Amino acid sequence: DPNSNADYGINPTTYPAAYVPYLLAVGAANQDGGVAGFSETGPFISVTAPGAGVGGLFPDGKVHVDDGTSFAAPYVSAIAALLIAKHPDWSVSTLIRVLESTASGNGSWNSSQGWGEVDATAALNADPNNLAGLYGAGPNADGPAQARPVTHGIPMLPIVNAAPAQAVVTQRKGAYIAL
Repeated sequence: DPNSNADYGINPTTYPAAYVPYLLAVGAANQDGGVAGFSETGPFISVTAPGAGVGGLFPDGKVHVDDGTSFAAPYVSAIAALLIAKHPDWSVSTLIRVLESTASGNGSWNSSQGWGEVDATAALNADPNNLAGLYGAGPNADGPAQARPVTHGIPMLPIVNAAPAQAVVTQRKGAYIAL
């Protein structure tokens, strides 16, 4: 039954997004840069873009705020259009590589945010011959995720403050109730 929500939280392979590396699948980011709860996730996500609380001009001439990957995808498309205008000689694979390499993930991929949130300024200033590597299980990766070396600092003792007097605790409690 398609209305039972039995598959809620399960993200099957989605097409056309799964036609990697021939396209760029875009997820939606919220205002905090995290992944929006409604956004698709999975091994095909390349990048994210603003998709929550986005204002859009509607046919009634008013700006309405709404959510959706339908806002995120055109955001990435606009950056791609600017890149094509600036670099008409770039191939599609170079364009995708620049968008992924300059995203906020710093070359690290995960199935929720892909390579990170797109960065228009970084993409427009990128040199395709000098891009950061992409490591992880994501689309167009250069290789598996690389372990970062662990460094150990100097041992530290915890600093524990003395417990406040009961009168202070009671005063604080009263202050919170008064608020």
